[in-house]
Amino acid sequence: KNEVFIKIKLLIEAILQEFNSDIRLLSEQAFAFNHFLRQYARRVRLTEKRAMQAAQGEDKLKQIRLKVDGYLQQKVADSELPAVIESILFEPWANFLSFNLLRFGSRSEQWQQAASVVDDLLWFGLHYNPGNPEHLQRHAQLSKTLPKSLASGFATVGFENTQSEHLINNLLALSITAKI
Repeated sequence: KNEVFIKIKLLIEAILQEFNSDIRLLSEQAFAFNHFLRQYARRVRLTEKRAMQAAQGEDKLKQIRLKVDGYLQQKVADSELPAVIESILFEPWANFLSFNLLRFGSRSEQWQQAASVVDDLLWFGLHYNPGNPEHLQRHAQLSKTLPKSLASGFATVGFENTQSEHLINNLLALSITAKI
């Protein structure tokens, strides 16, 4: 039932039970009811405002996700990505990128760090050549830093820990199996 009708019913019951020719009761009940209506109207306005803010937030998040998807599509271009890298980039890492873009903006250090992980992932999966000494050195470094960066980003967006570990282990196994 509507809160206003319940209040009206209680008001009427109170008047019927307590009225004894003293019109102060009517005045008190009218004052209390007007106070209730003002509070009720305030709660309704706040609820409407929150609903509007939520809708605007959802629209902004959709825009951010589209920007991130466009960014990732541009980064991978026509590359044949290993499945694990595609899974990382377009699922939890896209969420982490969206989070950073929404919260800190595209010029922030947080965004730049998250975007550099994209570059590192792409290099790790697409460009690594074990015959090149510089590549071996960079691969060894990324094998240490990428898991930490990924795990931190995954945790930030609430990505399930078991799935995080699975993806990271598959990423590290990728370079072993693909380069032998």
